[in-house]
Amino acid sequence: MIRLASLAVLGLLAASPAWSQGATARGRPVPPPVTIVEPCDLAGQPAACSSCPALMSALRLPGAPTGDAGLDADQVAWSPIFVAFRLDCRDAGRLLVARGANPQRGGRNGTLLVDVASQRFAALDPRPAVAQGAALEWATLLAKPRPFDLDAPIGDGMSVTRSAWAVLRSSGGLPPGSGVVWSRIEGLSANFPVLVDGAERTNVDYPAPDTGLTRPSETAISRGVEAMFSALDRGGVTEAAARVQACWAEPRPSNLPMVKWRWQLERCAAMDVAASALDKTISANLNAPRAPYFADDQVGTRLNAFEPFLQGGMKPTAYLSALKRSVFTWMPIQFAIRTKG
Repeated sequence: MIRLASLAVLGLLAASPAWSQGATARGRPVPPPVTIVEPCDLAGQPAACSSCPALMSALRLPGAPTGDAGLDADQVAWSPIFVAFRLDCRDAGRLLVARGANPQRGGRNGTLLVDVASQRFAALDPRPAVAQGAALEWATLLAKPRPFDLDAPIGDGMSVTRSAWAVLRSSGGLPPGSGVVWSRIEGLSANFPVLVDGAERTNVDYPAPDTGLTRPSETAISRGVEAMFSALDRGGVTEAAARVQACWAEPRPSNLPMVKWRWQLERCAAMDVAASALDKTISANLNAPRAPYFADDQVGTRLNAFEPFLQGGMKPTAYLSALKRSVFTWMPIQFAIRTKG
């Protein structure tokens, strides 16, 4: 009887998946065999890519593409990052962003962010909150390298993101939560001036002449706000004040063009304005006195460093407004970047 019971137990264990997967070699578990997934053809038939494992397998191949071949007959740009979004393969999306893929190009009319806002996944979750949450995560993922430029041409004759969204929204029929996702995308975008009809949009680091040279360099503002947060992390308001003072005190190299010198001053101004805004908020919340160095009149005096640019057409009041708008846009973005890491 004991022998029969033992044989029965051994038979059950042998038939159990846990037993077969837990087979040991000298007392160590043997891992299950690795399943090899056939990579999909990102270069030839990206539309046929139907699973995350197949996509990841394709991205591991040498020379895997990060770009697309333009719009197909259905006006869809099958960029690899659009394929990743369509299948909701976020690991593939992170990999492509790290490889320098354009986070705004792909999908219908090439405007990937419009597809994200309208939640055009291959398999849309019937639960609106789940689909919206996935789209919001994609917006954050795609904004990791830099803020979006919703008014920049996508390229190859494709639509501009903001205008494509306006057309789609006016047509109606968007899934629930699309407006919320678009608001997040706008929040992750750099501020750009409103241009008059027929005006030519310029590089983000060159002020548009039709706005009276009132637009600061977004790159300089971003770096200034980032430097301010780094100083606060290291030594609080005291370190931030020291960094701002050192920035303003740096002399202009004799061979530095005026436009690049302005970018340097804008980095200092961004640090100054951001630190002053934080100091004002924190002091109000704690009912404590403000740091004298970051008082509004002190900051205003230091911003007089831009006076040499007035002769080139800069309008002081308009410029200060644009500067603050850019700083207050970059502050939550830089804070989010630091807290995500």
